[in-house]
Amino acid sequence: MTAARRDETSAELRREVRRLRQDLTRLTHEMADAQGEAHARHRDLEARVEVALRYQDVALLPDFFELNSEDDVYRAVSQVLLNHHGARSSVWIYRVDESSRAIRCVHFAGATDVPVSLQVLSMGPDTLVGYCVRTCTTRYVADCSMHTALYPRDADEVRTGSLLCIPMMSEAHCIGCVVVHADRVDGFGVDEQPVVAAAVSVGRVHIVNIGLMKLAEWHAAHDGLTELLNLRAFIESSSRLAGQGRVVIFGDLDNFKSINDTHGHLKGNEVVREVALRLTRYFGDDVLLARFGGEEFVALAHVPLGREAAVADEIVERIRQGYVAELKVTMSLGATIWNNQETLEDALKRADGLCREAKQGGKDRALFG
Repeated sequence: MTAARRDETSAELRREVRRLRQDLTRLTHEMADAQGEAHARHRDLEARVEVALRYQDVALLPDFFELNSEDDVYRAVSQVLLNHHGARSSVWIYRVDESSRAIRCVHFAGATDVPVSLQVLSMGPDTLVGYCVRTCTTRYVADCSMHTALYPRDADEVRTGSLLCIPMMSEAHCIGCVVVHADRVDGFGVDEQPVVAAAVSVGRVHIVNIGLMKLAEWHAAHDGLTELLNLRAFIESSSRLAGQGRVVIFGDLDNFKSINDTHGHLKGNEVVREVALRLTRYFGDDVLLARFGGEEFVALAHVPLGREAAVADEIVERIRQGYVAELKVTMSLGATIWNNQETLEDALKRADGLCREAKQGGKDRALFG
């Protein structure tokens, strides 16, 4: 073999060695990467198991369909948090009144030596609860003894341990908050706060859903213009007024079509709302009052024997007085006793017939029969 050939062969062998070393290095890196990925997956799995263990109490919250009231939700949320944080913990739930924006304590559970009077935590915008609601942010006090200014002077029992206050948000506004007290300093670390937040979030969803259900039930039973009962709810609720002296009253506004034609339907709606308000003020609470149709109203009320005709006349006079939505408005009315031997529909037909007779007889009058 010539010298040139030996040099070429030697160079080729060195290239092959380099290639094999590169392959070995690559495989070593791949094994290291695979091992690192395996370790990362293992750590992730361990973290997931730890989170699952922390959240297992939250998963015990009853199904929404088992919670029929907000009080049920309060009890369920507080029980979950107490189970998770121990017998020495306490839970307060606060709600914000939608009209006054006042904050009140609606539920307390936990250690018996922490008084329910701590609902005064809600007093003032700079207290723990006031700050949480006003800013819609979570407030964590790891050591209560270091933040006594946040609490009322008579709240000494809570000035040890730690407090976590989490707002309950509905869309863009705060509907309340949940305060949890632990009897140890830093009782709600970064691993514990998400557990409380999850329980509060589940409870908030239940509260909002219950509110929406109540709102849907209300709209299903009431007239949207006057907020009186609708006819279906009126008939279904009639059994509430049992016993003697039940009078069915059927009223119909006079010349209502001319009001709509002359002044427009918006003015007509205004008249209907004002008449509904006058009827509500006249009858008070012990009555079923409904909007029967466009400008027609029905009522079921207890009236003393012998006063039926007088009551019917008083209603007509109440509508006639002054102005209704800046217009002179009158009503024709029929009233009749609902006896126990007939259905409500029978009494309604009779009152309706009397109302028609009153219209045909000149309007702005009442007939009882």
